[in-house]
Amino acid sequence: MNYNSPKSIQDILSTHGLALQKKFGQNFLISKDVREHILSVIDIDPGSAVPAQATGMSRRSAGVNIWEIGPGLGNMTALILEKMEALCHEHGKEGKLFVFEIDKGFIKILKNLFVSKIEVIEGDFIKTWKKHKEAAGMPDRIFGNLPYNSASLIIAALIEENSVPEKMVFTVQKEAAQRIAAKPGTKDYSSFSILCQIACNIKIEADIKGGAFFPVPDVTSSLISMTPHNKYAGIKDRKLFSRFLRTIFQARRKTILNNLKIVASTETITNILRQENIPPTIRAEALEISQIVSLFERISGCIYTI
Repeated sequence: MNYNSPKSIQDILSTHGLALQKKFGQNFLISKDVREHILSVIDIDPGSAVPAQATGMSRRSAGVNIWEIGPGLGNMTALILEKMEALCHEHGKEGKLFVFEIDKGFIKILKNLFVSKIEVIEGDFIKTWKKHKEAAGMPDRIFGNLPYNSASLIIAALIEENSVPEKMVFTVQKEAAQRIAAKPGTKDYSSFSILCQIACNIKIEADIKGGAFFPVPDVTSSLISMTPHNKYAGIKDRKLFSRFLRTIFQARRKTILNNLKIVASTETITNILRQENIPPTIRAEALEISQIVSLFERISGCIYTI
């Protein structure tokens, strides 16, 4: 099918009696230039991959293993398959593309279009990815055009479970990208910013205007890449760290001391803040990530009651 043509997309939807479901954030990327740029950012060349030990994750496959979240009708799937086939032939490796799709109508179309070239994981990514990882191991890459209402849940789940591959590339709403990449002291700096940045180097690769999609969304999207850096490998329990972050950011106008009073006594928190050279009157949004990590490591040694 012609992925650059809204009419071609409308025709295939009509043929299969399908309607777009707003709750799934279904917008198809019809700009070939944008799709090719995303492909270049994903960078699936196995010769340029980060060594597996840098991510702290083991992989079961010696081939190229890619996950796509929300393929829709396969706008990016087709490009990825073409690239994978060429690279795998060149390097003498096998490749496998796993696509996670929740829409049953799209699943049927994907299976018809790509036959045995892909493996479709049916259902909500949040509910299916762990079981798939246990069966097939970690991928080299994860990419996808993530709906605004689930983008943060998907990214947080992967990080909290320490399941970050060599590279993740996502299209998200611009505001979400700004939160992910935000720096201390800015209005977008949040618990989610820190969770992302303790695991990955973040790069906003490009903004994507609504006209690159069909139907045209009301918002601008951004393409982000996330690559693991392993700077904070000492954080063994990322779920607990995530809870800690939500605690210190739960009321942005409150001081760090007031937000931490539910963790331990005021005296205990005051002493810990003094040892960390953190003023009790400061707010969490003003702290550097290294300060927050150090504070967490000291506080988690106390009886944690969140």
